[in-house]
Amino acid sequence: MSYREGAIVNPVPEEKVWTADELLAMTPNERHDIVKAGIVTDLDQVPPEFIERVRANVREHIAATEGTTTDRT
Repeated sequence: MSYREGAIVNPVPEEKVWTADELLAMTPNERHDIVKAGIVTDLDQVPPEFIERVRANVREHIAATEGTTTDRT
């Protein structure tokens, strides 16, 4: 992911940030559980501002690439 001017950055995560040393001290299963717990699969848990930002990025990408692909039929 590239940095975009005007991007919103949340410098203080709400969840615990694990250090490399902490992760290395864990078993593979413990690390797996940490990663799995950080994956959001319910859009209702995603902040609306983030969803709109993603949608705007997709629209921008489509607008920038529209008409640049060849007909694949």
